[in-house]
Amino acid sequence: MKKVLKYDDESFVSLENDGLVKKTVYKVKPLNGFSLFPSAKFSVDREIRALEMLKDVEGIQKFVKRDSNTIFYSEFIDGVSLPDCGSVPHSYFDELEKIVYKCVDRGVFRIGQNKSDFLVTKDERPVIVDFGNVLFENDNLAKIPGVVGLACSYNVLRVSDLRKRYAGIPQQYLYSRN
Repeated sequence: MKKVLKYDDESFVSLENDGLVKKTVYKVKPLNGFSLFPSAKFSVDREIRALEMLKDVEGIQKFVKRDSNTIFYSEFIDGVSLPDCGSVPHSYFDELEKIVYKCVDRGVFRIGQNKSDFLVTKDERPVIVDFGNVLFENDNLAKIPGVVGLACSYNVLRVSDLRKRYAGIPQQYLYSRN
């Protein structure tokens, strides 16, 4: 029995019986991948490219296979979206920052950073899913001076923002009133 992981007017994502995540892209928002007229195939091509570039990075979903121009499969990583977790330890964000820096070092910058794309595993480790809206360091837009620096800063600031919103209060800051 399939389990729906995400459904909207742009895509359908489900957990299949074989334990893989199936993503079907229907349409793409304008400017996705910085193309004025992106297609679903264009978006899928970019997401697979990003996952392939990051295939050995721990904490990134792994690409498995492509089924068509608009459908591909990735590994399922059991986790809960960050907003659904409440509070997580600071160590989660330290690890998440390392993952983001590995992405940046490989020339992959996530642009649409939805909070629900950050998962927390049972052992409180970070996982990033959904690389459908990325900037690559060799994109035409990236050749404009300052764009890569802004994209890098945005990725790092996003982790800082998530830390501020979802990190538990460190023990040394807790106190009791007598």
